[in-house]
Amino acid sequence: MDDHEHIVGNVYYQIGIAPIGPDGGAQPLVSTWRFDGVFRQNFTSSLCDTPYHFMRFTRLPKDSFESNAREPERINIPSRAQAHMSMLAWEEFVETVADVARYEYPDPDEERAG
Repeated sequence: MDDHEHIVGNVYYQIGIAPIGPDGGAQPLVSTWRFDGVFRQNFTSSLCDTPYHFMRFTRLPKDSFESNAREPERINIPSRAQAHMSMLAWEEFVETVADVARYEYPDPDEERAG
């Protein structure tokens, strides 16, 4: 997404990294979101591209049980730059996962000895 634009109704991916156990290593945590558009709120942030306007994303449920269990989770992101960094299109998501897979984690035994 070279133009940094999100398209209403499209699905985007967030990826985080969680440590595995006390000896290091990590696993990716992925969540899936739909872009709902830009909405005016009754609050603002110094990061807003336009005061009082936020980009809203709704988390997509993992399964049908989760979708019926509660209200959908929504987040408001104040700027296009933040949305571009945290809500990835499929191609960007695949590149990020590949980067994580190639990352060489430090040996915890060497760090303790060092």
